[in-house]
Amino acid sequence: MTRHIIEWTFGGIAVATFFIISGFLISASFERSTIKQYVINRTLRIFPGLLVVLALTVFVIGPLFTRLSYSDYFSNVITWSYFKNILLVNVQYSLPGLFENNLYPNAVNGSIWTLSYEVLCYIGLLILGYYGIFKNKKAVLLVFLLITAMSFFLPSTYSATNLNGFLLGELLNLIQFLAVGMVYYAYRDQINLTYKLALISLFALFASLYLGFFKETFLIAGSYLIFYAAFYLRPIIKFSKDKYVDLSYGVYIYAFPIQQTVQHLMHNQTSLAVNFSISLLVTLLFATFSWYVIEKPFLQLKHYKKKQEILEKSW
Repeated sequence: MTRHIIEWTFGGIAVATFFIISGFLISASFERSTIKQYVINRTLRIFPGLLVVLALTVFVIGPLFTRLSYSDYFSNVITWSYFKNILLVNVQYSLPGLFENNLYPNAVNGSIWTLSYEVLCYIGLLILGYYGIFKNKKAVLLVFLLITAMSFFLPSTYSATNLNGFLLGELLNLIQFLAVGMVYYAYRDQINLTYKLALISLFALFASLYLGFFKETFLIAGSYLIFYAAFYLRPIIKFSKDKYVDLSYGVYIYAFPIQQTVQHLMHNQTSLAVNFSISLLVTLLFATFSWYVIEKPFLQLKHYKKKQEILEKSW
């Protein structure tokens, strides 16, 4: 196995998958929305769920598992500054006295680092949409090729360049995965999803584990497998009678603090398999809560606002 896959963790693969799917779905969302509605939709999708997980982290996980007394914990300025993460700028990962002895020490919710990049991508997509890029398939493809070329040829000395809290190399890396999702949406009527191509893509991924360039192969072959699975396994996998249930965001924002909590309770003596099994079950429960209690009700406001606009125009 080469250093390429070793340097790219399963978490990295999950983040890449998340951005690929986001590129597809957000392109579809922009096509159906006005600019105003697009901004409202993205805000309702990200921030209500994020605010709740921040609150649960500060008021439940923190007091229960910090080594500090309640008074010391709640009188510490760092406890309250954690809520600044709602702005997704200069993200704070720690809380006073929490998870200090974990194998992955101090970090309470490492997953939220990508949300800053995602929101920045939303703004970039808004600009592209404003100038009509989404209406031109070749323009979308050109954006993807340019970003990929910039990411591939960027000198390593510039990768760590900090742009107001955003690392240039990481930003280009995530944008290229978002852009490939945009390409799949733009060419959705021309791209054939067949099991033969899916098998070839799967073989290419396995081969790249030994030949190298797994990340580059995943950009093409991995994205194909993602959309093949999304469109052909969707009728097979049903978790609810509801027509639309999306636990992905809840799973993403709750998994890290739950894994850290399990590790803390097990005193770092648990195996990866045990931690994963327990954390997965608990995370799904919290993700279900997040969807039905927080995310879905707020997302329904999108339809309410659309109806309001229609009524106003009718007058």
